[in-house]
Formats: sequence, C-alpha cells, structure tokens
Amino acid sequence: MGCTIPILACYLSHAPLNGRLSRGMDLNALTKFEWHDLPVVRLCISESGLDLVVTPYNEVAATHDRFRLTLRGASCVRLDVRGDLSPRDWSDLEVSRFDYRATDDRRLSGTLSILPGSAGVWSIAFENAQWGLEQLPPDVPESVE
Repeated sequence: MGCTIPILACYLSHAPLNGRLSRGMDLNALTKFEWHDLPVVRLCISESGLDLVVTPYNEVAATHDRFRLTLRGASCVRLDVRGDLSPRDWSDLEVSRFDYRATDDRRLSGTLSILPGSAGVWSIAFENAQWGLEQLPPDVPESVE
C-alpha cells in the first residue's frame, strides 16, 4: 500500500463536517487575513465538502485567531497530492496560497495550495462551491470522531 494517498484518505475522513453555511457571504470576509504562510490545524475532505481551520496571527491581541473555511456542493473538486509524509509533516501543514473568484453571490471557484511540512505541495481545486468563513472561539479543540 502506498504511503501518501491511503494515509491522506484516512486522516481527512475522520472529522464530521458541520453542514451550516452562511448564505451570500461578502467576499471581503476572505481578505481578513493573508492566505500565505497560514498554519492549518484541521483539514477535512469528505463527500460533503471541505473544512479547513486556519490560525492567522492577530497582532493586536498577540495571539492566533481561528477561522474555518467551509466549501460545499462544488460541481468539481480536483486533488493533487504529492510527497511522502512523515508524522511530523502532518503537524506542519500551512496554506501557501489561496486563489479564488466569485461565480455568483454565494459561490466560489479556486485553488488552495497546501504545504505539508517538507513533503511537497498539495493542490485542492474546486469549481462553483458554496462557501462560508467563520471565526471560531479560541482554545476550543476540534473534535475528531
């Protein structure tokens, strides 16, 4: 059994996705922080969509905020996963880039680029997905069932 794809499939399918999405979110919400060198604390891909929790640094509060990007109902999702992962790589995920465009007032198309430690580059491209971005309370651990 190869080490990249089977491990990825197991890891990403453990956490349930919350089906709530805000309707008609303002695209300006996606500019609250820079989508580069952005630590990832949770990445979940399932039949429902994508759930990504990131922790941008808040200079005013001198702490890390927590935001969840949710993508649902995409007409197409393309995964490009490369690299051999060590256990350390799983704990060192970061968003290196997020390119997106609005397809209407509630949908996005785009590409997320993820750096898994020193194990290459992952790309998650999606078309016409409903989206949401919410700030999460601090210090609340993500449940993985």
